[in-house]
Amino acid sequence: MRKSFEHCSVPVGNYLSDRPALFSVNAGIALQDALAHLGVLLECAQLTANELYDAPDRSLLGVTLHCIEHAQAVVASLRVPQA
Repeated sequence: MRKSFEHCSVPVGNYLSDRPALFSVNAGIALQDALAHLGVLLECAQLTANELYDAPDRSLLGVTLHCIEHAQAVVASLRVPQA
């Protein structure tokens, strides 16, 4: 039996309460699209983390954190309706 999912709008990043988030995961995105994007974000985070492992230059750290933050927002937007 296939479960249906609902998506809620989730802001990305830590923002002051008096300002709206610059980026957000939007409600109504197809589950397949959300999961495909999540896979890309996690792959990017993995690739940059691998580059950082032995690198003396940590300039890719911000990119890695950015990908992880966006991936977390996609996961947070997925809701399984209660029966």
